[in-house]
Amino acid sequence: MNRSVRSHALFAATVVLLVSVAALPARPAAGDETGNKVPSAKLESLRETYDRPVVAFAWGPASLLMTPEETILYTTKARARGQRSAFLRDFWGTMARNCEEGRNPARELFWQRVEQAVEKFGDEPLSGWLTDRGRVWILLGPPEEERTVEARLGENTIEILLWRYPERDGLPTTVAFRQRGLEWFFIDTDPAPAEDDPDLLELEPERFGDLLPKLALHFRAAHACALSEEQKAELATTRWRQELWRIAERTLAGEDPGVEARIEPHWAFFPAEQGATFFWLTFREPMAPADGQRWVALLRGEGDVARYLGTADFPFERRDIGSGGVTLVQAGRSVMPERYAVVVGLADEAGDFQPLWAGRQLVVRLPTDSLRMTSVVLTRAIEPLEGDASAASGPFRFGGFDVVPRTEDVIRHGEQLGVFYQVLGLSLDEAGRADMTITYQFQIRRQGGFINAGRPVVQDHAFGATQAWSTKIVPQWPPTEYRLEITVKDNRTGGTVSASVPFKVQP
Repeated sequence: MNRSVRSHALFAATVVLLVSVAALPARPAAGDETGNKVPSAKLESLRETYDRPVVAFAWGPASLLMTPEETILYTTKARARGQRSAFLRDFWGTMARNCEEGRNPARELFWQRVEQAVEKFGDEPLSGWLTDRGRVWILLGPPEEERTVEARLGENTIEILLWRYPERDGLPTTVAFRQRGLEWFFIDTDPAPAEDDPDLLELEPERFGDLLPKLALHFRAAHACALSEEQKAELATTRWRQELWRIAERTLAGEDPGVEARIEPHWAFFPAEQGATFFWLTFREPMAPADGQRWVALLRGEGDVARYLGTADFPFERRDIGSGGVTLVQAGRSVMPERYAVVVGLADEAGDFQPLWAGRQLVVRLPTDSLRMTSVVLTRAIEPLEGDASAASGPFRFGGFDVVPRTEDVIRHGEQLGVFYQVLGLSLDEAGRADMTITYQFQIRRQGGFINAGRPVVQDHAFGATQAWSTKIVPQWPPTEYRLEITVKDNRTGGTVSASVPFKVQP
């Protein structure tokens, strides 16, 4: 009988494997003190080499699961790293249905079986996952029974290896292999040779390349998570997370997320512990949430880091501001600096989600060892917190103040103009106090540009780094464009840092 035709990806996979494995460490001893086999260092390197957004992903072990369409899409369309990362998330995500966030038993089982195949079938010339026995083992799992029988091939008697499996719709219950030299080749599935009549010439040959896609589809569909009734009920109420994740995935891949922008988000950044950045996300509410609805958001990084807003720990807070029924919505939390896809919208108690904005946002790093300023927030109101400011919580409270930002740069006569910011990298005394001079200088637009308007306001401080300042805009201010120049001088080092805040005055 002729050797069965290998799958289309085998040749390319073999070439890539031989090139990459050549640099891998030698296989350690295959047993521990109990006599059991131990995982090979080679396998760990295989996963590290292939299960990431590189071109070789399509020719590594995952090629056993990929359809031809997916292979073409990945190798010809997904050229940027972000596109490949999005492909991997979607590819493995199809095998994590009903799973809790971050859990994918199919992905873990796949690589566990790859490890087993490399170890168990390492006596063949190819790497274990590329052998016929290895590929069946990975996709169909270990057999319930393994035995060998003798079969006739013309005048010759040959040895046949039989793997028996439980009955499953559309899958073989027996897989047969024949040894030739150092290799075991797939020869057929049901019906397998019977011991009393093992005549191979009576079998209906089935090409291995036809069997593998069936086994791959079975694997991809058979390992979704099983949820309890309580988990199913919880999943129904948190379906909004899945929709947020899906929209963020398209945004990360540079695709059109299909979301009509109904809000205009504003960001402010402050330093947090361990190199993280605390941010505020603020926007004017375009509509009041219906009964049972609440604001939610997702920040999803390219490294699959996901941070939700609108949860009990990181809620959105709504505040009515001024007249006309305008409501400000704000949330805040600390994240590691990175470029994120951001999706904002309304979720209801049934888990349905209405997206109202999707885009990208760079969360910046704010080193505290050099003289600089954080975001300067143009505020509507600033109030110092009384008592233990550290005990105060809520999206609008930070640095010992209750701060209500502005989402527009227009300030009307009679309103307060306020700014809120932090000065970083100051020289502090033993009591943790800073010695600095802050100058606030208003500038007004004239035909040739901006010129100083009035005298500067100069304040000497020996306090902490958080600063809040406000002044009333009186009718004598002509309606036009202005800038507030803020200059901070560290009196101990002589260093200075400045920032400019534009705004408009209207009657």
